[in-house]
Amino acid sequence: MPATMPLPEAPKRRPRPTDGRLLGIPAAARYLGVSAFTLRRLVRLGAVPLVKLPGVASWYVDHADLDGLVSTGKRTKGPSA
Repeated sequence: MPATMPLPEAPKRRPRPTDGRLLGIPAAARYLGVSAFTLRRLVRLGAVPLVKLPGVASWYVDHADLDGLVSTGKRTKGPSA
């Protein structure tokens, strides 16, 4: 039986600007459980602010803003008929 060689260690990934607090549009949409199209519509309506980092081409969404959006949509009673 041939000896098995250990697998090489995975290369260390550089931290991205979105690691942690900030999410890209697709990740923010997944977090909310909506499509990226719906999230962009919420941005256009002013319900979700975008974050632009200096020297970075992409736009991001702050986790706290998404949590705030969810909190404002919570109800204690069911929908009225």
